[in-house]
Amino acid sequence: MDAAHEAALRQAVHTPCVLVRIELGETLICLTDGGFVVYAGELYLEEQAGVGSLDTIGSLTEGGSGTTTRVEITLNAPDDVAVAALCSPANQGCQVQWWEGAVDPASGALIGQPELKFTGQFDTGRFTVSESEWSVVIECGTEGELQLVPNTDWRMNTKCHQRAWPGELGFDNVTWVTKPKYWRRSAPAGAIQSVSGGGGVDLSRAPYAQQQQV
Repeated sequence: MDAAHEAALRQAVHTPCVLVRIELGETLICLTDGGFVVYAGELYLEEQAGVGSLDTIGSLTEGGSGTTTRVEITLNAPDDVAVAALCSPANQGCQVQWWEGAVDPASGALIGQPELKFTGQFDTGRFTVSESEWSVVIECGTEGELQLVPNTDWRMNTKCHQRAWPGELGFDNVTWVTKPKYWRRSAPAGAIQSVSGGGGVDLSRAPYAQQQQV
């Protein structure tokens, strides 16, 4: 943490601020939870035209086995047009960042460098409607989630091979494509067998003795 920012937090009273930056295609959203703040040459406003204002940021959920860190950011949208733009499926994968900092109440400037709490990607958006407002919840994940997407079918085929080596048709004539290929992982127990004993063993009758780990 920045030394000046840490010193401000140690004071008996300090003015915290939240900064949220979302890149939605050609639209850059820079919101703060009150007033305005300039950070890294960009102006963060309490409310942005066509987007709305920052409502809340949920607690970070820790990653674990089969899961990654996630966070939810809630915005107050001004109308249905803003809701449609914020919830568009085209936003998936856009960068989302969240900082927490401290502001000098006399000048309105940030004290030191704000602490980056989260950097990740826009996953999905959902909205609710009440009598007085439109509310949009943006679910955000990290790039690590892409490592959890099943993609076995993306590999070991001619189209994937030619994306790396255009025109190389070796996979068009590959045999044994129906045999198990434990690609980039340990083979299941018992799947790889070895043949022992005296000479004259015909390995062609033991296909798994030829199984290779890649």
